[in-house]
Amino acid sequence: MLNMIKAETKRLIKSKGFWISVLIYILVFITCFYMQLSAEQSTSFVDEGISKEPGFYISVDASIKSLNQLVQTFGFGFGSLVLGIYFTSFVCSEYTSGYIKNTAVLEGGRKAVILSKIMVALVISFIILALNYLIGWILGICFIDNFMINPAQEIFIDFSMMLLLMCALFSLIIFLSTIFHNKTFGIVLLFLSHLVCYNHS
Repeated sequence: MLNMIKAETKRLIKSKGFWISVLIYILVFITCFYMQLSAEQSTSFVDEGISKEPGFYISVDASIKSLNQLVQTFGFGFGSLVLGIYFTSFVCSEYTSGYIKNTAVLEGGRKAVILSKIMVALVISFIILALNYLIGWILGICFIDNFMINPAQEIFIDFSMMLLLMCALFSLIIFLSTIFHNKTFGIVLLFLSHLVCYNHS
């Protein structure tokens, strides 16, 4: 079982698709941050009455001023979506290639397969959140006035909660992929979960 977990983790780290997904996620995070910042500046510009020219202006409901707020607004949702799509393909690759026939027949093979995927989900979730906070810290310090770094205890609590939520979502992906042997169901689940979350936020 431990050997399978190590093998799956190595397969993740060596996967080009994983690092491409991470790069795409970082670009999405930075793009969304820039759009939010531009919208805040445009709203501030209009509210101060500096310009009364007719035109189209973007308004924002709230300004992002803290690290946790920045991570929760952009990093968590987009990170779990982009890397979740990759994770769905990662889980289903054994079924499409037929490699699962070699591992499932081993003693404890079925349990080891599931546990190794859960460990990979945990690794991906941790990497996503670590990147969230790192990128959020850099962008916040560089571009947001009076940017606040939350106390370590608050960061730890929020980090832990988001880690559990992300692992729960990825566990559902493992469940659907194991039943249907198809990545479509996992991808649909990802989009539905994000649609529901953003409708309630």
